[in-house]
Amino acid sequence: MVILICLALLVGSVSLIYPYGRDQATYSYVGRVVLAGKVPYKDAWDVKPPAIFYLYALADTILGKSQTSVRIFDMIWQAATAAIIALVGMTILENRNLGFLCGALYILSYYVVNYWNTAQPEGFSTLLLASAVFILLRRKQRSRSFAFFSAGLLIACSSLLKYPLGLMIALPILLSFRQEGLRKATALPALAAGFLMPYLVTVLYFFSRSAFGDFIYSQFIYGYHHVTSGLQNDGALVSLTRNILDMSKILFAAEYAIIFLLSVPAIILVLRKRKREELALLFWFCIGLVHVLSQGKLFRYHFLPLLAPMSIMAVICLKCLSRQLKSRTSMALALLIVLLSISILRLPFRAYRTSFTNLFGMASGKISQMEYFEKLSPRGRKTNFCLPYDIDVADYLRSSTDSTDYVFIWGFEPLIYLESARSCPTRFIYNVPLYCKWAREDFRDELIGSLSTTRPEIIIVTENDSLPAVSGLHIDSWQALGRFPDLNQYLEVNYAPERRIGHFTLYTLVHN
Repeated sequence: MVILICLALLVGSVSLIYPYGRDQATYSYVGRVVLAGKVPYKDAWDVKPPAIFYLYALADTILGKSQTSVRIFDMIWQAATAAIIALVGMTILENRNLGFLCGALYILSYYVVNYWNTAQPEGFSTLLLASAVFILLRRKQRSRSFAFFSAGLLIACSSLLKYPLGLMIALPILLSFRQEGLRKATALPALAAGFLMPYLVTVLYFFSRSAFGDFIYSQFIYGYHHVTSGLQNDGALVSLTRNILDMSKILFAAEYAIIFLLSVPAIILVLRKRKREELALLFWFCIGLVHVLSQGKLFRYHFLPLLAPMSIMAVICLKCLSRQLKSRTSMALALLIVLLSISILRLPFRAYRTSFTNLFGMASGKISQMEYFEKLSPRGRKTNFCLPYDIDVADYLRSSTDSTDYVFIWGFEPLIYLESARSCPTRFIYNVPLYCKWAREDFRDELIGSLSTTRPEIIIVTENDSLPAVSGLHIDSWQALGRFPDLNQYLEVNYAPERRIGHFTLYTLVHN
């Protein structure tokens, strides 16, 4: 196990130079609002479940407020995840070395994705779900009731990172049917108590902070629109079918396609043998698929909950093949898998070669941070996010404003707030909830009131940042001003354009 953890830390070291993307910057900003004694949704708006903000706040508390802190935190978290997956693999496969292989496949699959898709809620959730599965499948248990309580608690906590993962609660319920008499009678109440406790604490917390209404709206009303905004107008069944086909294409084409390729025959093997532990693994895999489809977006990080069960199922397939290689059919199948693997593994090999080259280049001083950022997100490229431009704007804000000045960004660029160490004068740290199809008029009134009171020194308007998948509209922030005439008028009356940096136009306050 020590070797596996060392491997996980070695592989995870590629993330130490990773910057924040939009999502990570949002989590970090809200996490720092939490550390200041304030509350998510009420004092800093986002649509993600609450647990991710507190994990980022924890990372900042332990390791200091920097982008590297969360990457170190995630690296340690994923090393622990790989170890738990190895234990689950050992339990299912009844072999220590094969369990080690399960953990190794997981960690190699996790870090093959880029900076945008790591340190996400889905990635953090795997440790909790894997721990719950290990507790449920462990053969020697002093107290079945405590095991079910712990599993329920862990599954609920994972769902506070991503709600669909709470469907894993059906696994211990199904497993309880095999219990008899008193053990079954005590297991289910213990499971319910463990599962409900995190939700009760969450509700009481937001209610006590007068933020329960904000929590409910952002998570379940706005959240519903957010999830369904990317659906086509040709019916739910057609959209679901299209998403299933697109999901399959991504799984076959992604850098972790090798474990998916091996998982497909493993499904047949599991259904044929019908072993309790392997069926539980298949259920976990199915919940991962449901999670991907329920997001309605098919972003790469939505697939992260699949990596753990797919890694174990891949080893199940390899174990079966190794036992059956004497037959010609199995040898032909093994040869086909080897040939396909050689072709598919070019993607992750190329990704890791690039990642370690950048890591060693920055460590040796051959590559500067801005050169690395330019590689990740080049200036001038037609994209709705350009990391170097964010840094350029942040540098300008630090040099032209005081640390006590407010700055407001009409766009989705919370990284600028973090890099410039300037505060947003409103809870809306990005503008999507203010111009999306389902935007509330009282939110817009709230924004105008906040700007009128705080009078930020600079207002930044973004262009070329159309986000139809989350707004339901094919317009950028500049065009979105047309849907918000009060803000447009406020900007024209009180501010004057000063300069343009990339796709940002900076307006300065006109002092009368």
